[in-house]
Amino acid sequence: PNTAAANGANAPDPSCAATSIANPYYNMAPAQLLDRTGWYTTYPNSPPEDAPSYGGPAAISPNFFTGWLNFKHDKLSIAPNFVLAQGPSYGSPTAIYGTDPRTCYENEAGANGNLPPVAGVGAGNAQDANYYSCGASLGTASGYLAIPNPYTGSFDGVGKYTEPWQFNMGAMIRYDVSNKVTLTLNLANIANRCFGGSSTPWSKAYPANADVCGYTNNPYGWTGLTPGAGFFYGSSPTDAANGTVPFSKTLLYPYTPYSGALPFQAYLQAQIKL
Repeated sequence: PNTAAANGANAPDPSCAATSIANPYYNMAPAQLLDRTGWYTTYPNSPPEDAPSYGGPAAISPNFFTGWLNFKHDKLSIAPNFVLAQGPSYGSPTAIYGTDPRTCYENEAGANGNLPPVAGVGAGNAQDANYYSCGASLGTASGYLAIPNPYTGSFDGVGKYTEPWQFNMGAMIRYDVSNKVTLTLNLANIANRCFGGSSTPWSKAYPANADVCGYTNNPYGWTGLTPGAGFFYGSSPTDAANGTVPFSKTLLYPYTPYSGALPFQAYLQAQIKL
């Protein structure tokens, strides 16, 4: 039986009665356990905990490359510098959560019985859970049920994905006006650019650039993707039954971009010897 009876008893319902709630996870293969003796990057996800666990980046970037050049001619000195940082890993097997059909008391077909009629609700997805009727999961301390990443069909591994690389350049310019006056100009963030990293649906939707420099989990800001497991009506979050026009595409992804934008800054210092 792949349904839970909507009779308050959460009993299996092989007959799939009209009030049954479909279990969207029933046909999924069992997930493998984490290797207790495996090698994991330092604190990539806190480590994995009850959903929704923090799926942000690891504490340490694998590689940093830094350098500077110095040019001097007469009274003028120019010293550009740069930093190139390899993106750390991110992702967690419990970063994504969905509805728990065992704690839902109504399917989509019954939704319009309790709410003002909504066009399309229940059409084609009648036995999927009415997510408004779902309570906290009884299987976790947090009340959230961790589910596989719907874009991959499996739970994300610890630090499965890689953040973009980041390149930053600054410079120091010094000029000796006289033997008593020296001007120093520090320029920060002349260039700041992020690139590369894992190719994912969310990185394709929000490519790394001067503003987007990483991704973190989006537990309370996304709608889900799988009918019955997500927080939407119908076959997709953009279904007209949800009335989602216009629709922000950030709601479609379990990970969301965060800004790495660094504004250009200039500091001028005058040193005067008396």
